[in-house]
Parts: sequence; C-alpha cells; structure tokens
Amino acid sequence: MQTIDKQISITPLDSRFNKCLSSNSAMQLEIYYSLEQPDKKIGVISPSTGQYTFKTGTHVDVTPRIIVNDYCYLTNVVRTDFLTKILTNQR
Repeated sequence: MQTIDKQISITPLDSRFNKCLSSNSAMQLEIYYSLEQPDKKIGVISPSTGQYTFKTGTHVDVTPRIIVNDYCYLTNVVRTDFLTKILTNQR
C-alpha cells in the first residue's frame, strides 16, 4: 500500500492508450506521487472526467507491472475496476 502525496497531471487517452485531445478521449491517465516512494510516479487509468480519482492521503495498492497487450504494458499502476474492464476488452 502507498499513500497519495501529490496529484501531478491528467492526460487524455484514446482506446489504444495513446495521448489525444480530451474531446476524443476514451479514458485518462492520472499521475501521482506517494509518500513511500516520492521519486516514483504512480499511474491510474480511469474514465475520462478531467478530475482526479484519488485525493491526497488516500491509500492505494500499486501493481509494479500490468501487461495490456503484446506491445504495451503499464508500470507502477493502481489496478482499478475500470482498468480491469479495459484490459479484458483489449485481450
């Protein structure tokens, strides 16, 4: 478990996990820093809302590596229900 220390950025993504305009986004990548590993970023894939999923002080379980498909993997990411659903549809 890690504790969210700082909200860094939100980037709109298309259905293939590429950066895109927010008007074309299927999801978003949220970047955070944690108290336990302040030099490592934590990623969250969530629905495209333009808002952070987690507040500062929230405890999250971070997975070191998640394979999306043969060409893409995510590191240091929170496995949310939304991400699990996206991954099921990608494979």
